[in-house]
Amino acid sequence: MRILKEENDLPWCVIGDLNNVLSQDDKRGCNPYPNWLIDGSQQTVFDCNLVDLELEGHPFTWEKSKGTDIWIEVRLDRALATPSWMSLFSNAQLINMVFSTSDHCPLFLDPSFQFQTASRRVFRFENAWLRDSNCYAIIQEQWEACVSGNIIDKVAALQGPFGRLDVESLAEYKEARKQLAKIYHKKEIFWRQRSKQLWLREGDQNTRYFYAATSSRRKNNFIHELKDETGSWVHWGSGLSQVMVDYYTDIFHSKGSNYAKVLDVIQPSITYEDNVALLQPVLEEEVRHAVFQMHPNKSPGPDGLTPAFYQKCWHIVGKDVVKMV
Repeated sequence: MRILKEENDLPWCVIGDLNNVLSQDDKRGCNPYPNWLIDGSQQTVFDCNLVDLELEGHPFTWEKSKGTDIWIEVRLDRALATPSWMSLFSNAQLINMVFSTSDHCPLFLDPSFQFQTASRRVFRFENAWLRDSNCYAIIQEQWEACVSGNIIDKVAALQGPFGRLDVESLAEYKEARKQLAKIYHKKEIFWRQRSKQLWLREGDQNTRYFYAATSSRRKNNFIHELKDETGSWVHWGSGLSQVMVDYYTDIFHSKGSNYAKVLDVIQPSITYEDNVALLQPVLEEEVRHAVFQMHPNKSPGPDGLTPAFYQKCWHIVGKDVVKMV
């Protein structure tokens, strides 16, 4: 692979039995893999700047002595690709076919896999907007302009202005990124001239490598198919989203069960005084404390707003949040 990298600048992908592993997690059963072999394979992948494609399905591709006390499973087969290949086939999917007459499982590489994206983009507040000088003015203006007093309506009113702010921020980000790239380029040429290192090609900052590696992990986390209540496999094109809705509707739907017999034998653990305290009105300071103890960068809630939004804009939205509680 090192020779292939040195002699070929084209995008390429190697798939098959590499007869080695990249970590101890690639083996199950008997003795651990020798660390010096793992170090060697890891160094090769690093030197060649390759991306290890995520494997979907069973995590191991080779086995020995199945059904015995010395049953071994190892992932000897994999696909390694250059970042440029990953850019060309950004939706590539590597699948373990499992069934085989050989002791190796066949791998299927689908370079043209397509997944369905949401037709409507869900609003998500970006914490980076809080660094914009116009952010707080927009929030206060929209929040006070909504006369209904309903916090849900006020949150909805923010989506339009922030959508425009998102477009403007993206344009500014792209321009800043161009300027930063020019600075990095000058810096690279400066130090390359002084270090006399020829292995680093001008303009190569490994950005594409990390992007390709992240994209590979993201595809592995994607749901391709699920079984419905009849046991049939359903794909995106045949109603997978409805299967999800039906499943969660069923498990969160009240069945109207009678728990009286169960509750009759449970001894009360809350005293009368505790119950009175729990029924007291919620104080503003209690709500504020709960909001501010959350990490600002946690995932947004159903309204699309992050904890950072409520923390930074508490002087604007705090009273409405307390009323909602």
